[in-house]
Amino acid sequence: MNDSHDRDALRFTLGWVSTHDYAVSGSQVLLELLPITRTHTDIVEREEALHRAARRITAADQVLASV
Repeated sequence: MNDSHDRDALRFTLGWVSTHDYAVSGSQVLLELLPITRTHTDIVEREEALHRAARRITAADQVLASV
């Protein structure tokens, strides 16, 4: 991948997280959500995959917070 594509993917992913109000850290965006943005070219599949991953991340964080 080139730098421009990586930058665009990161910008899209950060904007997506902000728009959907998921409480995820920057490292979670880089490690878990950005790869989804990079690998899913179909918009609908990408949206579904991002929502699944973000829900999984926030649910895991809630479990850890309750321990």
